[in-house]
Amino acid sequence: AEHGPDALARLRTDDPASYIRIVASLVPRDLVLKREQEQDYSDHSLAEVEAIIDHARQNGMIEKLIERATRGY
Repeated sequence: AEHGPDALARLRTDDPASYIRIVASLVPRDLVLKREQEQDYSDHSLAEVEAIIDHARQNGMIEKLIERATRGY
């Protein structure tokens, strides 16, 4: 705790691969799995993503997701 920030800053500069390994190890596994199960929108056009969001809004899905996020689940 005393030298952590300085040590991490040095590691980030001197050995970026080790730094990334350490940072990745701090991400909870269930968060990684949850992200991998979500739909990938990277191949969609902007218009398609906007249509998906509009549809979700109309069905109240956005509000439900926001409520779940604020409750922590």
